[in-house]
Amino acid sequence: MRKTHLGEGLNGKRGIVKGCMVFVVPVPPDAVEWRLSIEHELKRRHRLVARLDEADVVLVVIGRNFLPFTRHSASMMKGLLNEALAQGKPIVPLLIDGARMPTHLPAGLQDLAYSEALMIESEQELPGLIARILATPVLPPSMRSPNVDECRGEQQLVFVAYRRDDSVYWADALTRALIHRLGRESVFFDIGSEQPGRDYRSQISSALARATDVVVVIGPGFLEPVASGVRRLDRSDDQLRSEIRTALRGKKRMHIVLTGQASLPARVGLPNDIAALVDTRSVHKLRSAIAAGQMVNKMFPLPTSSPFVSDLPVLREWQQQQQAYQTHADLILAELAAHGWTKVSQCSRIDKAYTVRNDRFSGFRLVLQVPTATVCLEERIKSFLRAGLPRWVTREVFSVSPRETTAARVMRLPDQLLDAVLDPVQYLDRMGRFKINKRKHPIMRQEIFLGNVRYASQPKASAIEAYQQTRRRMSARGGLTALRRIKTLVVNTEDAQGIAFHPNGEWLAVATNSGAALVGTRDWQTGTVLDSPASWQAVGFSRDGWLALGSDRGQLSIWDPNGSLIADRIALYKPRSLLRRIQARSGRIITTISWSPTGEAMACCGGEAAWVYRPATGEIHHWTLPLLTPPLMDYDSGAHFIAGGEALLVYGLKSFVCVLRLPNLEVWSVIQNGIWPNQKQIADETGAVSGGAPFSNIYCAEPSPTRDVVACAGEDGQIGLYDLRSWELLANATWFEPVRHGMRTHVAVVSFCPDGKLLAAISSGQRLVVGDAATLEPMYESPEVLDFVFGGRYTPRVAWSPDSSLFAVNRLAGRIEIWGI
Repeated sequence: MRKTHLGEGLNGKRGIVKGCMVFVVPVPPDAVEWRLSIEHELKRRHRLVARLDEADVVLVVIGRNFLPFTRHSASMMKGLLNEALAQGKPIVPLLIDGARMPTHLPAGLQDLAYSEALMIESEQELPGLIARILATPVLPPSMRSPNVDECRGEQQLVFVAYRRDDSVYWADALTRALIHRLGRESVFFDIGSEQPGRDYRSQISSALARATDVVVVIGPGFLEPVASGVRRLDRSDDQLRSEIRTALRGKKRMHIVLTGQASLPARVGLPNDIAALVDTRSVHKLRSAIAAGQMVNKMFPLPTSSPFVSDLPVLREWQQQQQAYQTHADLILAELAAHGWTKVSQCSRIDKAYTVRNDRFSGFRLVLQVPTATVCLEERIKSFLRAGLPRWVTREVFSVSPRETTAARVMRLPDQLLDAVLDPVQYLDRMGRFKINKRKHPIMRQEIFLGNVRYASQPKASAIEAYQQTRRRMSARGGLTALRRIKTLVVNTEDAQGIAFHPNGEWLAVATNSGAALVGTRDWQTGTVLDSPASWQAVGFSRDGWLALGSDRGQLSIWDPNGSLIADRIALYKPRSLLRRIQARSGRIITTISWSPTGEAMACCGGEAAWVYRPATGEIHHWTLPLLTPPLMDYDSGAHFIAGGEALLVYGLKSFVCVLRLPNLEVWSVIQNGIWPNQKQIADETGAVSGGAPFSNIYCAEPSPTRDVVACAGEDGQIGLYDLRSWELLANATWFEPVRHGMRTHVAVVSFCPDGKLLAAISSGQRLVVGDAATLEPMYESPEVLDFVFGGRYTPRVAWSPDSSLFAVNRLAGRIEIWGI
């Protein structure tokens, strides 16, 4: 079973879709919320049916408890799925919360494992997902054909064969380069080229039969065994082995791409039916995704042009451009016509635009701008200035990239445009009716801009391979164990900024924008509301039960163990300069509070400085963070006591990590110094360490409870353990996917449990992971993607209970998740 990511394609041979109706199968309790949300979206579009025989498409939501629920003999879901399979209706599996399609299904449901599935991770993707499901081509039986692509003829088709858990990132980069070189219609990649709800085996067989070239992507885990000790390549039903065997028997032109540190396997290490793979002459090494385009240019050189036309390069380029514009416009018009929108005006040389209307929505029209490949959604309104005469107002503008053509020469419309095409009234009701400016050319906006973003966010090959090795190890031992949620607290409508457990574990202190409170851990009810109102950002308990709160104005308040306020809003902040204070560039927010082991002092850190405050004497020591121009105050900073309270570990602005000697806060050592050369340096640059770091930018650092090891987290989803004395790298691991949605992954939070055995980490837009603090092996993960906001004053925090059995994580809208190990 293979998964198609949301928005990657529900395309195939186009048919006339007249109101595709959807039936949602009842689901287990863990997927009820998703089912209700999906049914709500379908009801708004009047596409939900209550009976299976009235549906054109059947949707089933699959969570982590799907398999036990289907094994029940009297399960209603099992009976409905059996009936849908018997009637031949397309079943679209929807994977939620990181679930996978189970392979060992009950009798009668085995064919469901071979259906192309969709995957969703957040509710923001739900409207686009519903639009894609409603656009599923449903043809009458008389019009169905086993050949999905009859009109292709002898056109070149490149088939990309790879193993998903070993080289999916490299295959995706290679596919993008192939599409840019040959066009989308000439490349078959399982993500984006297959039809969800259909049997992917028949689609792959058809593509292999039509393919002229097969590119085999080999990663470092190509020959590695699984948990049973048997290599997946040795199994006769292995999908990758079957694809290579079929390509070799079909005499296809073979190309081998070695990714990262992978090497060409020996003939004796391959099964006999694919041993001829090593005789391939076209072997290439891909060490970086940036070099994929250059490598593809060597693999597939374009034919030379005629010498009679080469004398007029400007004219030839202009003619090709005009032909590409018209072909692209024809594909868009054909896809719009499949959804009931017909062309009412012809394109002219002066006004290169088509007007498209739909009889169901008489007050709306679509205007296709041919050169810019933009579709404008316009609404007819009455104008008071024109004596009540109607006029057209642009409500929304959509850009359609020329590269979004499927293998069947069908234009893949963007999700938002498809949502507006199906029902513009409901679309504008959700988005709001207001006039907006037209966007840039789609080629400039998508091809060049996104290309520059991918180039700037290019991760290291070592991080990708480390993540793939971690996934293979986890898969071999059964995967990660899901964390269990104990309680979800909603303190108020404000965002919960700082959280911390009391040393005896009876209270959980919560700091929010509107105040602070103590929540009892027995009944999880708010017991005490602190009397000093402020916008609190940080909270910390000493080992004796003293509570300190830091505000967004650089102020500190302290309560004794009896709950009495002994120091109210102590001003720690000192403006760096009058000019910066006037320009409101001063970071007054206190982001972290750390007590010394003896409880005699506390360390506070904000966007501009670090402080050490001693409550007994009122003494304040101030250390100014390095100055950046322009100031980068969107990144957190922090300070922690180390070496028995004799030194202070300070990090900030993803640019530096250094150790300060107490009590005068002198620079002792520097592990990372990314301050720009023309800016203020960290003291005298004493002992800067640059070698051996697994990543260049450290976002967060926290010492272990024993104060001898520090955990650093940063870019590319990596985590590293360093020795605090020698700054030697002890261990390095990649827990999170280095690239997600085309952007690099940054780990923003790492936190040791009180006994030092576990380490929790949170990254941007991914799950919370808890692993072994000694070996950096991930052990537990949250069952769903958590909606965190990184940067500035809204940053996730992790607080552990004293016995290391519970930990709390703050989220948006004042929610606090309590998790158990």
